[in-house]
Amino acid sequence: QIKNSEKCQATIRVSNNIRRIIEKQGDRLYIGSNSFKVYNQFHVKRCNNCQGFGHYKLECKSEKTVCGYCSEHHSSEDCPHKNHNGFIPCCSNCKKSKFTDHKNTHSAFDRICPSYAAEQKLLRKTINYYNSKN
Repeated sequence: QIKNSEKCQATIRVSNNIRRIIEKQGDRLYIGSNSFKVYNQFHVKRCNNCQGFGHYKLECKSEKTVCGYCSEHHSSEDCPHKNHNGFIPCCSNCKKSKFTDHKNTHSAFDRICPSYAAEQKLLRKTINYYNSKN
């Protein structure tokens, strides 16, 4: 039983059948006498070396390191700009994509990133549960 008001979050992977059951229950999961709202989450792999999607740093084939904060060629950890007042981040994925007209004032690891959202949409198309709903 949860005795304090702190929020917790859990991520679980379920089969298509279980997800349909949860959906029929109003997207709520019941555990004991508690009820929890269920949200879909799609984890998109993003490389900490090149900031590209679909792989992690260990599998990266890029020869150039790209900063997730400013899009320059150094590691995100060593970014000389990120702690300066007035610094405006620049997402490397949006910089090189069709989202160039979008206000590119976010880092490559920001959840509001249009490139990240587009990758989530592509990932969603590969999940049978959503394909069967269309």
